[in-house]
Amino acid sequence: MRVFLCDYEDFYLAIPMHSVASMALYLDEEAQPDMFTYIEYLQSTFVSLPHLFNLPENRIRHYITLKNDETENTTVLLSTEVICETDIPAGAIYPVPKIFSNTRFFLLFNGINVASCNPILLLNPEGLVQFIQKEMAL
Repeated sequence: MRVFLCDYEDFYLAIPMHSVASMALYLDEEAQPDMFTYIEYLQSTFVSLPHLFNLPENRIRHYITLKNDETENTTVLLSTEVICETDIPAGAIYPVPKIFSNTRFFLLFNGINVASCNPILLLNPEGLVQFIQKEMAL
């Protein structure tokens, strides 16, 4: 599976390329937004992944716009630096252990790869969008 890889100190986040519409540099070093911000005139929800992962000290370096097939609202991920584009073989991605199934945090991931010193968590973009919709409805 082809992914964009982002570094989050103790783990890497793999974002499936088939879910990405576009990517750009985040140039506003001073503005580090809240976890979820909906901007109506853009019809976009911006998600600060460092805040979502409780790592607000990690600086946002890239915008990653997810493909939008069903809704008017576009989801834009604000992430740490995308350090590379790489392939992760399907056989190297394992399901998230069932012990974490009750935690909403791990519902955001489709799998895990532990071949390197830091685990690689494979983002579940659809699960993330559903999570955001539930959180913003509260």
